Amino acid sequence: TEAQAYGGAVAPAPRQLHAPSEMIAPLRVRVRGEVLSFLTTTLVFGTPVEVTLSELAVESFLPADAATAAAVARYAALPPG
Repeated sequence: TEAQAYGGAVAPAPRQLHAPSEMIAPLRVRVRGEVLSFLTTTLVFGTPVEVTLSELAVESFLPADAATAAAVARYAALPPG
């Protein structure tokens, strides 16, 4: 880059990507006698333009295996209450 041409400039360190285990937290819960496994991840807005966004965090839970996905589908089909 132009800045490096002036001498004494240090090249930026290569970006380190996060390991998947640092970005996703596993969660296991027992529901009606069966263990359900989920992957959870949280999204936080780093540089919000509005104050409202600075307080917003979105947490997502995704089934970690086929058995959990099937159980979630079964529970979603149950009538409320």
